[in-house]
Amino acid sequence: MSISLLFHQVLDLQQKVENITVYVPKLDRYASLSEICYKPLDPDFSACALFSPLEYLQTDASKLASKVGIFQCFCRKLSDDHFQAEAVIITLMTKNFLDHDSDLAAVTFAWEAAFIELVRQWKLEHLKVIVSFKAERSVEDEIDRQSHSDISTVLISYVVMFAYVSVSLGSYHSWRTIMVSISVS
Repeated sequence: MSISLLFHQVLDLQQKVENITVYVPKLDRYASLSEICYKPLDPDFSACALFSPLEYLQTDASKLASKVGIFQCFCRKLSDDHFQAEAVIITLMTKNFLDHDSDLAAVTFAWEAAFIELVRQWKLEHLKVIVSFKAERSVEDEIDRQSHSDISTVLISYVVMFAYVSVSLGSYHSWRTIMVSISVS
């Protein structure tokens, strides 16, 4: 895949992520990224802090075709090595709220859920691009998923341990009377 095609696809994903609008039931209204993102220059400049190689080109698709721009900023000579990149990292910072019951935390949780769903759907539509991502709530979601899937494993292990201990502590003389001879108390 050419770097130009990769950057166009990354730009598509980045713009979709930036434009996520989500309904927050707790607040009975819609919310967007601008409410929860980190804005280091606020109130003078209210743009979200977004770290992406596409920001050097002001996320302008028409500038992606041009080799002029980013490398001149660093006074580097253009070479084909720069255009053989296989990875792009985009970092979008959101505010972290200690009070999980606050209105802004509800907006953050709802937005991150929509973000995760959007990126998963985008991955299915763009199979040639390998996408890895995480959100603040990713850890919490994984713990919830694991705790629900581990219930059957824990139950089975306790039943097996109980059976093993019962058989080990019992005194029995034949396999036909093992159920009568098992020590349970």
